[in-house]
Amino acid sequence: MTNIRDAATVLLVREAQGSLQVYVQRRSPKLRAFAGVWAFPGGTVEEQDRVPLWRQLLAPFDEQQATVQAVWRERHCPAIDTLDFRKRLGPLIEKRIGAKIPADPIPDSSRDPAANLASWVAAMRELFEETGVLLVAGRLPDRPTLRAWRQKVMQGEAAFHELLTRFALKPLPNRLRYMGRLVTPSTEKRRFDTRFFLAGLPPDQEVDTSPEVNGEAVDGGWFAPQEMLENEGGKFPVVPPTRYALEIISAYSTWDELWQAFSSPDDGKELGGEGSGSAD
Repeated sequence: MTNIRDAATVLLVREAQGSLQVYVQRRSPKLRAFAGVWAFPGGTVEEQDRVPLWRQLLAPFDEQQATVQAVWRERHCPAIDTLDFRKRLGPLIEKRIGAKIPADPIPDSSRDPAANLASWVAAMRELFEETGVLLVAGRLPDRPTLRAWRQKVMQGEAAFHELLTRFALKPLPNRLRYMGRLVTPSTEKRRFDTRFFLAGLPPDQEVDTSPEVNGEAVDGGWFAPQEMLENEGGKFPVVPPTRYALEIISAYSTWDELWQAFSSPDDGKELGGEGSGSAD
């Protein structure tokens, strides 16, 4: 049986020009996997996302709170959900590949405290690696210093938590909202249990698109979800999970509506604070 790896994806959103925009990057056409498609920031959970130090850095947010958020969201709509994904996009995918998508059992990893917490960390780390955006409290270092650290983290020369402790930055899990999970079908050689998160662009930050820290991306930008879904002229090739997430957020016209839609009972209390951090 193919091993299923934990992963995290972040929908980074802002409100601009009277509408919602989401940040996406176009992957290099030279890559072995998902070459040339537009994607949200994200990647697999790494060992550095699981170190015990994160309990101290994220406190009072912990494994229990991460699990409360995951379990609650996966029982309520709207949610990114594997069964709903199969229902919505299954026929399109089956037509494209010429085969049926198997009705695989879905592992209930939403009840795995360690995996949940590590995915929250991975979401913040991947967001930083791929955009330079930090969901933190504290005084950020200057752009050249931050860019140098970003390179170190991306290349494995430094851990993400080392950046935070070096500059006394407090990670803010309340800047993320859990949206749900998608599990790759068993027909794929590489399988992922991907948790999706929503984040607003902090008002004092911007995405750093410098070529020296672009990693696997060859292009990036802010686009309205509906524009990407319409895909005029084939401008926005995306994989089905990306399309599915775009369909979900395209139902909302303002940031406040979207952020509120993915709230949960006592959200501010459970996440250790309030505030979306989104810029207009």
